Amino acid sequence: MREIRFDAMFQQVAAKVEELRCGTAPEEIKGSTTVRAATGLIVGISLNKTTFTDEGAWSMLDEIQKRTVVHFRPVSKYAAWLESDLEDKRLREVAETDEQRSFRQYIEWQAETTYCMEFELKARLAEAIAVLAKRSSVDAMRAFTNDDEEAFRMAWALQEVGSALKKMGIKP
Repeated sequence: MREIRFDAMFQQVAAKVEELRCGTAPEEIKGSTTVRAATGLIVGISLNKTTFTDEGAWSMLDEIQKRTVVHFRPVSKYAAWLESDLEDKRLREVAETDEQRSFRQYIEWQAETTYCMEFELKARLAEAIAVLAKRSSVDAMRAFTNDDEEAFRMAWALQEVGSALKKMGIKP
């Protein structure tokens, strides 16, 4: 296994990250698309305190690279691929039944970015939140919003908090 610090791409990305830290504007960063995309991914991860699995990071890098190439070279083969992908997706969405569309939207909603939050609560407050989460429902949330989707998301969020508290041993 080779030492990563001697890897040419690692050195290029490290140099670009250092340039950004020293105040160079992102649009002034020079280098290959892969290096710039990797730098953007690493800086984004650092700023957002996000962690990825290796597979997730490589997938994100591929997507960022594709979009970067499309942005800077609109006549590239990647632009045609992305355009083709978007057209295929649009055609699939048009051909969906209401049930399929609902399921796809639910899956997309489930795949949204997740946040890992750490905070301290007094035991009595955590227990009260666990009770609130247990008793929450879409109907109860409708009192706070006019939108059924937002009410559903609020109820879902409270249930997620309740599940996290339950895993920690705090039960209503």
